[in-house]
Parts: sequence; structure tokens; C-alpha cells
Amino acid sequence: MKVRQVIELSRTSDLPSDGWFQSCLYCDQITARLYYYKTIEKKQTILEYQVFLCPPCQEKVSESAFKKKLHQQCEKRIAALLRTG
Repeated sequence: MKVRQVIELSRTSDLPSDGWFQSCLYCDQITARLYYYKTIEKKQTILEYQVFLCPPCQEKVSESAFKKKLHQQCEKRIAALLRTG
């Protein structure tokens, strides 16, 4: 049986890392709202990536230019997490 792991992405801030509120990955506004980014299935785990994204930024996700920039930031954050283990 595969283990499901939810990984939440946000901007680095002085907020507690395990708190409900984090900085929006895109604009740095404090938010508790999550946006589903993607799921990666590995041999023994299912990694679900969710992004802290404030309501104004969530409204812009339908715009292709905004979505492209957001996804680039998500991929950078994921790569940084993979480097640090």
C-alpha cells in the first residue's frame, strides 16, 4: 500500500512552519488558502503538492501568464526541497 504525503509550498517567512497560516507563494500575503498543484506517484509514496495561495492570486490562476509564473515558482520550491532532503 502506498503512503500519501501532502507537501505544502509557501514563501519563506517568520511564521511557524507547521501553522495554518503561511505566506502566499506568489505575492507573500498571509493566507490559509491552499491551491492544488500536482500529484506525483512514486513506487511507495504518493506526493501531493499544494500551494499556499491568497484569494486574489487564486483568481488570477485562470490567466495563462500568471499560471506559468506560478508553476515556475512551484517547480523551484520543489527542486529546493529535493536538494535539502
